[in-house]
Amino acid sequence: MPRAYHEGEGAPVRGDVATGSFRFRPVQLRLHRRRQKVVGMRKTLRLGPLLGALVLLTAPNGALAREPQRLINDAIWLRKPNAREFAALYPSSARSQQKGGWAVLSCRVAASGRVEACKIALEAPVGLGFGPAAVKMTEAYFRFAPKTKSGATAEGGYVHIPIIFQGPPGEAAPPLRTYAAGQPAMLITTLPSSRMSKSGSFPCPKTDKPEALCLAHEFYWKTKSDVDVSAPILRASGQTTGVSVLNCAVGDAGVLKDCQVQGDVTAGGKAAILKLATTFEAPDKAEDKTPITDGRIVAMFDWPTLLKAYEVLAPLDAAP
Repeated sequence: MPRAYHEGEGAPVRGDVATGSFRFRPVQLRLHRRRQKVVGMRKTLRLGPLLGALVLLTAPNGALAREPQRLINDAIWLRKPNAREFAALYPSSARSQQKGGWAVLSCRVAASGRVEACKIALEAPVGLGFGPAAVKMTEAYFRFAPKTKSGATAEGGYVHIPIIFQGPPGEAAPPLRTYAAGQPAMLITTLPSSRMSKSGSFPCPKTDKPEALCLAHEFYWKTKSDVDVSAPILRASGQTTGVSVLNCAVGDAGVLKDCQVQGDVTAGGKAAILKLATTFEAPDKAEDKTPITDGRIVAMFDWPTLLKAYEVLAPLDAAP
């Protein structure tokens, strides 16, 4: 029998959930060949996948019922599934193929603190059961306090919950989590010499250093716009396709400066991203403790994925 356990059981899952609804790390399950383990993300992503071609992985198309939504940004967790409950709901087809994935849900908080009426905003890869498994897990095991941190009533409000199913080391990792503006985000540092190649380094030629090598260090935003702010700004840009990358230096107090927008971007898309960049605040250090001022940061804006997610996370006819 595979053994399962949870690191930091009972504590909030820390970090930035991409939609901004909670500033906790997405709930994560790592599946090993001989054990399952719920972990916080520590793995550094390489720059290549960020700037390379991406496959849009969205939930199946279908008519979505609309209703006014009051987004809760400061809900209080009372319970999350433990490792045994997580392991029991890992999709069997994905388990047999040793694959990881993720799903992003929008759910309504009931008077009991349970969640209900959960909808799958996105899931990846499609067809392996990660979305339905996330819904079943969330509605069965998640609980929230009756009041938010600000004292508002949680009942009837909506929460956005990303759930990550992490595959085993050496096997296919979950697809890049591009379901939120400015995610994933990485600090890019240059190695002092091309002879100091390290695991995970990649070519980043510069005018004065054509053989330069760089490293990517993942980080979570200290502050960023909630989905109810980012969705209207990005929708109004008129851009619907492509992948844009925000490239900035980091100044005092994590404020972004000297920002550029690269990749597939229209004039409207560029203006929207630069506007959102003023709401982002970087942490002091990346996840591997590299000082954030040691390089420049890059952050992804995957337009088709973002706009697809907003259909559920920020419906156009939702109440303000």
